[in-house]
Amino acid sequence: MLVELKQGLLLEDEVLKKMFSVEVNETFKYLEEVKNKRQNFSHLFFDHVSIAQALSILSKIENDVRSTEYSLVSFCYEQAEPRTENYTFYKALIVQSANYVKKGEPITLYAGIGAFSTTCSPSININGKNIAVNENAVAVYNFKAASIPGKHIIPVSIKFTKNDGSNEIMEENIEYIVLKDQ
Repeated sequence: MLVELKQGLLLEDEVLKKMFSVEVNETFKYLEEVKNKRQNFSHLFFDHVSIAQALSILSKIENDVRSTEYSLVSFCYEQAEPRTENYTFYKALIVQSANYVKKGEPITLYAGIGAFSTTCSPSININGKNIAVNENAVAVYNFKAASIPGKHIIPVSIKFTKNDGSNEIMEENIEYIVLKDQ
């Protein structure tokens, strides 16, 4: 079983072979001694030794295997792609091009979640209309300001999927004021 493990570790990946062949060979040197002397593992290491010595030998072998295992797993973990979709804090971000406008002037709203991520599958509704996100994961909504002077509210609702698979909805009201003609 240890022979298959050693072969599997070194055959699985060229980078692992290059980085760890010395360490793996050192860890499994006991197997080479058995193979070279053509003896049974237990006879070679445990004949004529006390129980304490046998436990010490087994402990040494176990520690060598665990140390190699830790080195290999740590190396593989470091090589893995970083996960960028694991946001732990979400915030609805909604920006408008103007707060004070004259009647008929254009206003643009930009809405998104946190880091403007598409991995959370955002569904954005602005002023009762579903707005698709663009290539930058931003929903852009253009409209003309109301013709009636005063304060106006645009409701924005953003539904998205969190990393744990649950859905969340964030709602905000965006205000703008149409100035009276002078």
